[in-house]
This record gives sequence, C-alpha cells and structure tokens, in this order.
Amino acid sequence: MICMNLKQGSVLLLIIMVLFCGLSVSGCLNSGGTDDGTDKNNSEKNNSAIITGASFYVDDLNVEKVSDEEVLDTLVKIIRNYEVITIQGVKDPNGEAMKTLVNAVNTGTDADGKAYNYQYNLSSPVGNAGDEEQYTYIYNRNVLYPSSIPQLYNDSNNAFEKDPYMIAFRAYEGQGQVLFVIFTASETNTKAEIDAIPEMIENIKKVYAGHETISVLGNFRADYPYYDKTSASPAKSSDLIWVIPDNAVTSTEGNYAYDRFVATSNLKNYYGGSSGVFNFSEAYGLNQTQTEAVSTHYPIYVEYYPYPATS
Repeated sequence: MICMNLKQGSVLLLIIMVLFCGLSVSGCLNSGGTDDGTDKNNSEKNNSAIITGASFYVDDLNVEKVSDEEVLDTLVKIIRNYEVITIQGVKDPNGEAMKTLVNAVNTGTDADGKAYNYQYNLSSPVGNAGDEEQYTYIYNRNVLYPSSIPQLYNDSNNAFEKDPYMIAFRAYEGQGQVLFVIFTASETNTKAEIDAIPEMIENIKKVYAGHETISVLGNFRADYPYYDKTSASPAKSSDLIWVIPDNAVTSTEGNYAYDRFVATSNLKNYYGGSSGVFNFSEAYGLNQTQTEAVSTHYPIYVEYYPYPATS
C-alpha cells in the first residue's frame, strides 16, 4: 500500500540508533565528487550489504512533469538507484503526480526478479503563499520501512521559511533506525537558515531525549549567489560533518554546490565507502535540454552499512 499526504503528526518520533550514516569526525567522506553512483569502495569493511540514501531537488515536480514520458523514465531510473531518496520541489497538493511516479517506479521487477515495492510519504505544502512546495520520501519497502509518523519540524522560532520534514526508517537487516530531516533553504535568507541547523538539531535532541544521530539534507542553496561558502557558520563546527564538499557540483546549470548532506559527527562506523553527486546526464546520455527538463539539480547520495563495519 502506498502512503501519501501524511501531514504534521503528533506522535513521538522514534529517532535512532545508527543505521545509515557513518562519517569521519575529521572531515567529509566523499568518493571524489561526481560519478555514476555505482562505485562501492568497501574493501576495508566487513559487511555484506550496502544501503544508499539520496537527496534530490526536482524543480516543480507536478502532474505536468511526470506526464512527459522521457522525464518520467529518467526519474524512475534515478529513484531505483537508492533504497531511500528525499525529494524537494514537489508541487502536488492532490498527490496525483506522486501516484503516477511511484506506480511507474514499481512497474516490472529488479535484477533479482523481485517485484519493485517502492512507497512514499508526501508532506503538506510548506512556505509562503506563491512559493509553496512539498517534500517526499520515496523508499524501497523490500529493504526498509518507516518506523515513525512523518512530521514537519515545530519551528517555534520561525528560523525556516519552509519547515523541515522528518521521518525515521528502519531496515529489515541492521542495527537501528535513522532520522532524516529535509528542507529547502530560502533564496533570501540562506545564511541564517544554514546557521540555524545546529539549533534545530539540538531542539530535536531535547524533544527526543537519548537519540543523538540526526541527518539534515536537501537543497541548502549553499553557493553563489545565495551563500558564501567561505563564511563562518555554527553549522561548520566540529560537531557536524558536511558530507558533500564545497567543490561538488550539484547544479545542472553551472558549477554550483547547492545541495548538501550534514550529519552529527557521532554517525561513524557505518560509512559504506562512497558518497557524492550522481550525474544522471552522463549516466543516461542526456543533452542539456533533456537534463534541465528533469531538474536543475543532480542528486547527492551516501552509501551506508546496516551494521557497524569491522576492518
């Protein structure tokens, strides 16, 4: 059954032992920038499974966009690369676009002959009138499942123009859960919103006492003209890891590093050996017009082990 249009919940979130993220405290763990999403450099790890999470900003993901067969086919191929993918930029108040997209993803069988079984959670619209969008989590139900009610962050300080959206997942194989927090940064107040990430994380820790592992990801607009990457910020403290580095090109329209994955530094020992940007233009042989019809952003991704790695 496909889950959809779950609005801000009131149920306590089960946030998390570590499933997904294991990131070096000393800096960004990265596969070297853009690649085709298939590199798995895990020779030093003793683990049999890889789980890949991604974040993708898709401009105006609506009924019209998924009605374009070529665009829909590309989105389907991208989504199937990941066990869970967060998508921003959705404009689908009736949920029809998401139905079409996920139904297309679930057509056919995977390489092992198993029927695809992706499901999704779609947020209510967030943002100011005229600039609203929705967030969605699309996940492989054959691998993992939501272990909490998804909900929007209670932004009592009005730090974010578009309230972040949270959900916890648990894998069938593994030792815990992970909480994702996704958001799209404001075009006009980008630095203040990025600077507010540590306070948001601390607020989440207070509400959900005892849970320390939190990941924030999405279109941070963390580059020119919205953000000075060289500026000091509370979000660049040693308590947080910026997994996608400043030189990673995440824009399909220029050399900009907009999209980010930021994690608390205690998410270590689960890093699966690869992270970066998925250049679907190169992977699928698309020209610039075809690429921008899908999005002005590339997905960012991180690979994880479901169990703590042993060398």
